[in-house]
Amino acid sequence: MDEVIKMTKPGWRTVLLREEVVKAIEKAKSERESASRRRIALGAFIEELVWQVIEGQETLRKYGPFIEKIAIDSNEIVLRDNRIGRIVECVVKEGELYCLHCQSLNCVHIGYSWAIPEVYKIMNLKGKKMPKIE
Repeated sequence: MDEVIKMTKPGWRTVLLREEVVKAIEKAKSERESASRRRIALGAFIEELVWQVIEGQETLRKYGPFIEKIAIDSNEIVLRDNRIGRIVECVVKEGELYCLHCQSLNCVHIGYSWAIPEVYKIMNLKGKKMPKIE
């Protein structure tokens, strides 16, 4: 283990993962590369995934108390926004999530939608990234 620590660059940490986890990550990476037609370094891919999960969890923590998922289908996410007392629809428009209520690609409803695991997985496989939420 000391040899691994000596090989690590300053400012970086080494993380050990089970082989089955690495295989799943490599499969997702390969699917992303096929969709985007560009090569991605494994470390950069894992770092991006981790940051997206952290951002998604932060979004759920921040907005979860007043937004709840009602339904999801192939092109639409239906949410209840208890803050404004309305049902809000987010749809896939030109490959991106779009909020019909806010008429936006980066509102709180889009952020909440991205934090839903099945939505995140589908959008991520399409090579999409969660936008910065306003």
